[in-house]
Amino acid sequence: MSGNPDTLDRYFVPTEVIKVGDQRGVVAPIFLQSQGEKIDNPLKGAWKQYAQKFNYEAWLVNSIPSTKDRVWGAFAEVVGEFLEDRDGTVFDLGTGPGTSSRMVLEKSKRVRVMGFDVEEEWLRQSRENLAEFAGRAAYLQADLTRPLSSIPDEVATLSLAHWVTPYLSKEGQKVMYGEQARVLGPKGVFLTNNLEEGVTYNEMLKRFVGWEMQQGNAEGVAEFAKMRPVADLFDEGRKSGAMYPATVTEQMGMLKEVGFGKVERVRELTHPSFDQPFSVVIAAYK
Repeated sequence: MSGNPDTLDRYFVPTEVIKVGDQRGVVAPIFLQSQGEKIDNPLKGAWKQYAQKFNYEAWLVNSIPSTKDRVWGAFAEVVGEFLEDRDGTVFDLGTGPGTSSRMVLEKSKRVRVMGFDVEEEWLRQSRENLAEFAGRAAYLQADLTRPLSSIPDEVATLSLAHWVTPYLSKEGQKVMYGEQARVLGPKGVFLTNNLEEGVTYNEMLKRFVGWEMQQGNAEGVAEFAKMRPVADLFDEGRKSGAMYPATVTEQMGMLKEVGFGKVERVRELTHPSFDQPFSVVIAAYK
């Protein structure tokens, strides 16, 4: 059954007062996908640990400057292109501290963003970082490997999953893709990314760090090293099957299987430490 995007309005109503720096702001509450639902995701505890340890947003932008434009900036450019002539609700899957949500809200005043994350601590940080967008930002704690039972059909115009899929199991990825095919409205688009075939997550991190060391960015590398245990956890998860590094070909096949009519590569990402593109942005169209 198709849903009216207005059915999401309750998630966006600012009703809670939080402290933002030296000020106070009124923001939307953090909703739980299903009251009483137990979220049992292998990375939940790891993300909580790192969310509490350091400012992820500052780390993301400042620690590895060679990735700022080539990785995050390139994805933002693609998102900006797909935001043109769109209004309605954008879903930010695995929102973390709200970095992608902020990018969307700044690029277009015609849309609002609902951020989804398995870890409540990330959602708390996201609310603080996006307090100025109260009324246009909503927050839902949810395990993306399960059906989003509280979200009606066809209520989103665009859905983003930036560096999310490598941390999900193969079945979990299929569930997430199927749910996005369901919740996106006519002409809706799902944007995600993946490593090129033959490139591993740990190899990417090592190359980024090696390049920054050559540039003399020892302080940034020290900050970036805080991500290493997550990379190690990814390796463990890959061996156990809890996390599945699907190839680009597999990923595009899964997206077609769940009902997307067209799936294509829309941007290849490069970095000085790689001779060829190491990652690709993928668009799946309703």
